[in-house]
Amino acid sequence: MVAALWVDLLGKLAGPAAHAVNNALNNVAINLALVQSRANTAAAAAYAERADGYLMEATRLAQAVMALARPVPVPVEPASVLHQLVPVIRAADRVVEIRDEMALVVTTPIDGAAVRLALAAALVEEGASRVHVLRGGEEVQVEGGGVPADVADAARRAGIGLRVELGHVTFTFT
Repeated sequence: MVAALWVDLLGKLAGPAAHAVNNALNNVAINLALVQSRANTAAAAAYAERADGYLMEATRLAQAVMALARPVPVPVEPASVLHQLVPVIRAADRVVEIRDEMALVVTTPIDGAAVRLALAAALVEEGASRVHVLRGGEEVQVEGGGVPADVADAARRAGIGLRVELGHVTFTFT
């Protein structure tokens, strides 16, 4: 109960903070565009281009944090939740590769918070390196990932199928 309340509070705290960061980054982008338009040397143009790259990276991360602060709708698309989590995981200098094998995006009536929790827990594990999205998102396999027992229990109670095998964890959202 405490963990669920903390997650709710975290969303209330992180959402406005991430929006403020995103607004600040947008203002920096406007000023940077002005600098780029007035750059009169190759060195100044190169500096502005590098700064623009860093700005875009910071903006993507702020948007990813904002997405995680929002409630997850029901029905939820597990593949979309996965794509929201990966930029935040990558910000911690972790390499996570997503392999989508989908033609049609599947939705599930499973609680979106449970889907987010299960996928995030597997991706946070130190060995998680590659994610396969199978059957339109009905199944997600995390190579090298693991799931703590309490998260596995919560996932199963929410209706998420979970198979932990040597070297990977597979979630089924049907």
